[in-house]
Amino acid sequence: ARLNGIEIYYEERGQGFPVVLTHGLGDCAELWSGLADALADRYRAVSWDMRGHYRSEAPEELSQYTQDIVVEDLRALCDHLGIARAVHGGHSLGGYTALRFHEKYPERVAALILHGTGPGYRNPEGSQAWTDGILSSSGASQAGRPAPPDMAKVPRAITAGVAGAFGARRTTS
Repeated sequence: ARLNGIEIYYEERGQGFPVVLTHGLGDCAELWSGLADALADRYRAVSWDMRGHYRSEAPEELSQYTQDIVVEDLRALCDHLGIARAVHGGHSLGGYTALRFHEKYPERVAALILHGTGPGYRNPEGSQAWTDGILSSSGASQAGRPAPPDMAKVPRAITAGVAGAFGARRTTS
């Protein structure tokens, strides 16, 4: 479908309350095929290829790869499919996209399913504070689980993580 100025590929399975699934960086809608099949008897499972990934169009201009634009791609997809409210799930960058979508359109998100993702902090202190807050609110630290890594000791290139994915400049060798 032509959405937000580009061709966006998507798949739908089943009927019922919508579950919209977003893949991580370098992946595609196929990541969700097993889950979508499992959900299809009760839910309307929608997965899509983000701009620049697999079957969706890849604009030449780097300025067309901001997280704000990707959130608008997701909104345009939901509008195109008549989805006013859904469960939004994502893995890695897709989870970050779901978080940003919820931040901008909370009324359109019934629930979030986040896998291997976080809020995209660009500094180790912010990331560590977020991790500590999640652990303290979940009671995980009292459950005898190992302590999370000290993010201040993890190289900056790694802690930039998802936030750096769209903010980084493309380089060629």
